[in-house]
Amino acid sequence: MKKLKVVLSLLLCVLLVSAAACGEKTNEGAAPQSVVINNTQTTVKPGSFDIDATILPAGADQRYNVSVIGAPNGVTVSGKTVTVAETTEDKLEFTVKAVSLLDLTVSATKKFTVDNPPAPAQEIRTAEEFSAIRNDLNGNYILMNDIDLGGKPWEPIGTADMEDNSGHIVSVGVGFAGRLNGNGYTVKNFLYDNGDGEVVGLFGQIEKTGIVEKMGLQGTLTASKWSGGMVGINHGTIRNCFIDVTVTGTSFPMSAVAGNNKGLVQNTLAVGKVTCPDGKDGAAFVGSTDGQVEHSFAHLGNIPYAYGWGKTSDLSVSKTENQLKSAETYSSWDPEIWYIANGMYPLLRYEGFVPPAAEVLITVNNTEKSLNLRAEPAENSLQIDYTVANAEDDSVTFSLKESVAGVSVSGTGLLEISSSVADNTRVTVVITSVQDPSKFAEYTVKINNFDPNSAITISSYQDMLTYLVNTDDATDLTKNYAISADIDLSDVFWSGMIGAGTEGDGAFTGTFDGRGHTLKNVAGGNAAANFGLFKKIGEGGEVKNLAIEIRAERMYVGNDSAVLASVNDGLIENVMVSGEIMGTNANVAGFVCLNNGTIRNSVSFVKVLQSESTEPAGVNAVAKTNDGTIENVFVDKEVTGASHLLSAADAALDAYCLASAEMKSAATYADFDQTVWTITEGQYPALKTL
Repeated sequence: MKKLKVVLSLLLCVLLVSAAACGEKTNEGAAPQSVVINNTQTTVKPGSFDIDATILPAGADQRYNVSVIGAPNGVTVSGKTVTVAETTEDKLEFTVKAVSLLDLTVSATKKFTVDNPPAPAQEIRTAEEFSAIRNDLNGNYILMNDIDLGGKPWEPIGTADMEDNSGHIVSVGVGFAGRLNGNGYTVKNFLYDNGDGEVVGLFGQIEKTGIVEKMGLQGTLTASKWSGGMVGINHGTIRNCFIDVTVTGTSFPMSAVAGNNKGLVQNTLAVGKVTCPDGKDGAAFVGSTDGQVEHSFAHLGNIPYAYGWGKTSDLSVSKTENQLKSAETYSSWDPEIWYIANGMYPLLRYEGFVPPAAEVLITVNNTEKSLNLRAEPAENSLQIDYTVANAEDDSVTFSLKESVAGVSVSGTGLLEISSSVADNTRVTVVITSVQDPSKFAEYTVKINNFDPNSAITISSYQDMLTYLVNTDDATDLTKNYAISADIDLSDVFWSGMIGAGTEGDGAFTGTFDGRGHTLKNVAGGNAAANFGLFKKIGEGGEVKNLAIEIRAERMYVGNDSAVLASVNDGLIENVMVSGEIMGTNANVAGFVCLNNGTIRNSVSFVKVLQSESTEPAGVNAVAKTNDGTIENVFVDKEVTGASHLLSAADAALDAYCLASAEMKSAATYADFDQTVWTITEGQYPALKTL
């Protein structure tokens, strides 16, 4: 019995010890709740270091994964080891993330800063020294003056990766991986002239660690695809640069800055002309969507697109001449690097930089777009309101750009219009600086003096047939017509044309005033060429204040046709069109096929379809070709599928292709006459019944 008691006592002790041991391990296998990165040294030099992390609570699974957020140049991770390359930019900040492998939602981040002051920069003063950069692509360089390359044939600095048609790299290039500080100076007379050269520029390639900054570039580039003024392929950073390179492509895409941008372009201005063959698109910043473009701008008139390769115009990047010479455009740029003033492009500062004298700037403050002589009371005078900046003598003179009978402007800027001035006359006042007569501003107003009582009233489809379609009297095409009510064409197959029954070219030279009314449910067409509501709107002819709604059956037309007319030599103004038009080929458009006149302040929701396709052509939203003026003609690209107003890209006009949200923004229609249009925020514009 005594032995049994001893054995039982021993067993009890064992159980008690085991229980105690279990008590010490109550968190073993606990779910991860948080991560702590234990590294205390957050300023790191080039080299490698491990990320030390702890998973809480104690006893939780301690396995974790390490990554770097984003893709900071020169920083890589392998396992738990972070490596900072020797070429990594000084003061670069990057963020490391540690994630529990047991629960990927549990993580922590910590920010690190690179301490890697660059070696003393090698000073460059001559073209020969600049050319020698290619001998050490990892070097640190600084310009000490402008560099004149003398217009001699240039070999790009560094070579670029070459890809096949599938995007696979077949040849690895060795690009510029160092740093080039332009120091505010300009590389001038750069010349590359080889139409067979691909992926070239001043640099062939800039690597991820490569930086080109604070430098101007001026010259010409003639090359083949994926080439740019500054570089063929950019993986690195281009910032605070002014690029004025005339770029001509023998293939496409081509660019003012980077043929293919996979890195960062920041605070950079490109103003040189970019052209490509066969109507293809040149751009400021071209290529993959991998790269970034920040606070950078391109000249809308010289560079059709901000981003090429199928991308549409970006108005946040593409700017007009006036916008590029407005200080407001560059509000985010560093004034320590740039001299920024109204009336001029920004200038890079350099040692000894002296700001140029500011140009005289005249601004007209009037917002009136038109004067109505038939208003009560008549609007037959207007005082020109203006301001003059940057002039010691702010006095000005006033004159008419073109003399108009019955119109005068006084020496104090009072514009006076006689009641006899014809409807739709446009009067332009020129305000000229006395101090500097080369500086002036222009202000244009339209004179409204239309008398609907003197026009022939159109109240039905039969009236249109009687007076215009079935007439063989050419004088009928010179008269004025006014629509008195909406006209529903639901039961009509429209196959005739205004002007088709008369001799000659059938040009309509009178006025067709819709008075804000709508031709509803239009359909039909004609397989013959040169079809439209009008055969031709001739010189002096006007179609205005009219909405046209094409019904579901569409309009079917032949070659060189459009909704309004085959040819416009006159004026189309305040017109809205919607629906679908189907053509037998590409020579079909939303408004007119050939515009030699003016189309302005109008809106299109017309899908242009070709050759029985149900998909919009994406072009010819307004016209096939334009040799006249298209101004403030907006197209809803989401409704129409159009990205081009014409058959070929025209940046200034393609900027009128807007998303639906922009088409419903009141700001879009700032230049529209609100006596004719109802403009409401959040809604499409609508014509008023006059």
